[in-house]
Amino acid sequence: MHVTPSLDQSYAVACDTPAPALTYAARGHNLTVVIDEGAVTAFRRDASGTTPLDRLDLLEDDFDELGTVLGLPRAELPKNFGALYRTFATRGIRLVANEDAVRAANIRPEELDPAVQVVTGEEVRKLLSDLDAFLPYDDIGPMHPIFSHRPH
Repeated sequence: MHVTPSLDQSYAVACDTPAPALTYAARGHNLTVVIDEGAVTAFRRDASGTTPLDRLDLLEDDFDELGTVLGLPRAELPKNFGALYRTFATRGIRLVANEDAVRAANIRPEELDPAVQVVTGEEVRKLLSDLDAFLPYDDIGPMHPIFSHRPH
């Protein structure tokens, strides 16, 4: 899955990507989410260690269905998109950013959320050459949401 366009301009991508990612993972697919130069800014931590995604709360209306998808009681559910993305690793979903994209966005790798693995351009090319399916945002966005089947 490919996270784009820039999340600092449109949080719609941040809202849309977790739903299909969790759906595909629940169906037994191996997933890697590739974060591009525009989207990598949403995973950049500020001085307090907070990312823009940490400031984007999940909708309370979605907690029951999110609990079902994640198999967690309501009290243990992530409350924001940053925390939701950090649950991906426990679901076997990799979050990777191309080191060239990170550098182009003027971000040092240590500034990124620890859930994001910075990989070389060669590693991204290898990932993209060994796929069963490539799901760019334009394809997965319209299938959102799995929660309540209503637009956000």
